[in-house]
Amino acid sequence: MITGPSGDNPANVSGETDYTVTFSDTNLGAPISGTVSSGITINGSNSGCIKSVSGCTASACTVTITGCTTVTGTVSISVDTGAYSDSAGNAVTAEGPSSTFTVNNDSPTIAISSPATNTWINIASDSATFAVSGTCTEAVQAQLTGQTVTIKIDGATAGTTTCAANGTFSGTVDTTGLSEGAHSFTATVTDLASNVATSLTNNVTRDVTAPTVSITGPGGTNPAGAADNTTYTLTFSDTNLGTLVDNTINSGITIDGANSGCLSSVNIAANVATLTITGCNGNGNANITATSSAWTDQAGNSLTANGPSSDFTVSN
Repeated sequence: MITGPSGDNPANVSGETDYTVTFSDTNLGAPISGTVSSGITINGSNSGCIKSVSGCTASACTVTITGCTTVTGTVSISVDTGAYSDSAGNAVTAEGPSSTFTVNNDSPTIAISSPATNTWINIASDSATFAVSGTCTEAVQAQLTGQTVTIKIDGATAGTTTCAANGTFSGTVDTTGLSEGAHSFTATVTDLASNVATSLTNNVTRDVTAPTVSITGPGGTNPAGAADNTTYTLTFSDTNLGTLVDNTINSGITIDGANSGCLSSVNIAANVATLTITGCNGNGNANITATSSAWTDQAGNSLTANGPSSDFTVSN
């Protein structure tokens, strides 16, 4: 009689799957492992499979199958008549094939699709439940369905979820405690046969500091008539400031007070923008404010607004 399989099922090349072969006879005598082994046949997708017999008692032996290199398939064993003879010399009645076990040496794959590599965690997206999603697939998807996906940041486990039947995963991690700067996101999954997949690294930078601007001035002509130029200097600061764009800054500047007819333009040198105001009609005081829309850093963080500035005088 053959019972099993037990142990690893499914099994990869490193797995060990066991069967118990039990003999019964009035004049049985103790089975010998070498003799039993020579009478065991491995059936099915048995490429590379190695058998060994151990633990023989007065009536039973354990048959271990390991080393199967077939990509995917099923394996069973049979006991032939040469596996054992009783004390009277009667050969055992052949038995089998046994119940099968699954061989799986197929490599699963896993990839993180969000966050994409070379992207940012900013003030808006930083969260205790920051979403991480991707794909987890194998030729026989059932080998991965329901298996644990481990999401790692900088090599340390940050969250877990499961691989779905449609080959996707979605989980969350807490990014609020990460330092500002670059971090590596990876994901791993192990299929039912203990085949492991690790994703490529997605590099993600955390920047949760808004850019700032200081305003000095006014300079130039003050008081100013319609034909005069008055200037302010705006100095921007941020770790990931990016390249300033004059039109973006200019559109985010408001001129308040005696601002009838006032026109503005911006000239940029590195992180410093010079705002020139001209064409103001009427009389009175005016000033400027840099609104949050005046600049957004590379991470997508909007400027911390600043203003109103010191006044300049409009005199016509």
